[in-house]
Amino acid sequence: MAKKPDSDCSCVIDTSGLHELANATGNLKAALIARLEDGTIGVPSWALQELRDLYEDDADELAPYIVKKIQLSTHVEVRAARITEELNLGFSRGAYDNHVELHTASVALNKGYTVLTSANNLAAYDGMDCAVMDLADWVENAA
Repeated sequence: MAKKPDSDCSCVIDTSGLHELANATGNLKAALIARLEDGTIGVPSWALQELRDLYEDDADELAPYIVKKIQLSTHVEVRAARITEELNLGFSRGAYDNHVELHTASVALNKGYTVLTSANNLAAYDGMDCAVMDLADWVENAA
């Protein structure tokens, strides 16, 4: 039985993870889509917007499956500022330019979620003290 859209998720996915999910195939893609649909994977509004800006077709493909959207809040902004200060960051460490990783890590830290990203983007979360996994490893461990 699918969770209600307002149920709590256990993971949060960033732009790099969304892009990888959209381009995945076979069982990996099916498993991840199912987790979007049942609300296990939450999608931050800022990550979805960045995906739309960079890969509009990917965003359009995934949008119908997303039931748990996470909105930017003051708590997320404050935690992102703390991470930035603790790591002495002045510039984005991620593949893109909108500090998506900082905000996504903030949600993960505030809620106890695991960040899902691509294998190539794992290093963007170094030092942020949040749990982070690449999509394939997460699906394999969940099985």
